[in-house]
Amino acid sequence: MKEFLMGVGDVLTFILLWLIVPLIMAGLVLMGRSIVKRAVEGENKVTARAGWWAGLVLFVIYFIYKMPSFQVPEIIIDRTLVLNLRGVILGTLVGFVLLWILKICISTRVVGFIILFLVFSGTSFLYSYFFIRTFNDFLLSSTLGIAFGVLLHIIVMPKSIQDIFAGQKSKEEKE
Repeated sequence: MKEFLMGVGDVLTFILLWLIVPLIMAGLVLMGRSIVKRAVEGENKVTARAGWWAGLVLFVIYFIYKMPSFQVPEIIIDRTLVLNLRGVILGTLVGFVLLWILKICISTRVVGFIILFLVFSGTSFLYSYFFIRTFNDFLLSSTLGIAFGVLLHIIVMPKSIQDIFAGQKSKEEKE
């Protein structure tokens, strides 16, 4: 029975650490892409697209900078991982404030900087999590904190997510 429970624990740990956490990281990039697609035409759309590409370019710079630290990924069950409380708290604050800033800045040209942040954070987190692995405790903790902060913001202010992702209205809705 003990071996069975250890096996279940290993499967759950694998799913959480190697599927759920990377999906949250990728969610940052997808969130940025979604905002770009919904940006209002004109300067805001141009700024949003530029922020998308600038985030990718910044990731390439980070990738090249971190090449000496590259490690072949080892998908293992690491039972020594410890939750970094500072990372969780910082991530929660970043996630909560990020949606608040997005709500305020979504219709301004500042949205490009926010998208740059989302794209760079998501791609560099994913790359570091799989291939650098020197600060995975902090990355794991802050990623979970960001997800919690975003969800907490939605719980407290559910209309804000509708405002952020409303984007352009179709011609039928405008008339």
